[in-house]
Amino acid sequence: SPLYQRARQISLGWCNIEASVLAQDDRMWGMVLLLHLGRLLSYLALSIGDGTYERADASIAFAKRAMAQVNTILGELQAKSRESKKYESMFNLVSERLLETHDMIVTHALECRKNRASDDLAS
Repeated sequence: SPLYQRARQISLGWCNIEASVLAQDDRMWGMVLLLHLGRLLSYLALSIGDGTYERADASIAFAKRAMAQVNTILGELQAKSRESKKYESMFNLVSERLLETHDMIVTHALECRKNRASDDLAS
């Protein structure tokens, strides 16, 4: 799924930021973001499943949880950018990618909802 691939790419990029860019004092904070990114990937994997979306309600629920993780990460990045201006440009780039991913999750959830509605009509 392109959605999962995008989220995975952001997570791998964050690992590089954690390892080579963040100051020693900010690394624990960076690990917390890595935890949220891991949850994001987990929720996306559960939402996408094998791609058949047989359980549309569960796919929608996990998509919403994934969106909540994106929102949490965006909030953390915004707060840290205000606190440490040295990270601002880099965090803005990560935030842009996360916002694009958020839009992809919304599209995914709407597709699941549309498929659920068509399944309900067929029943």
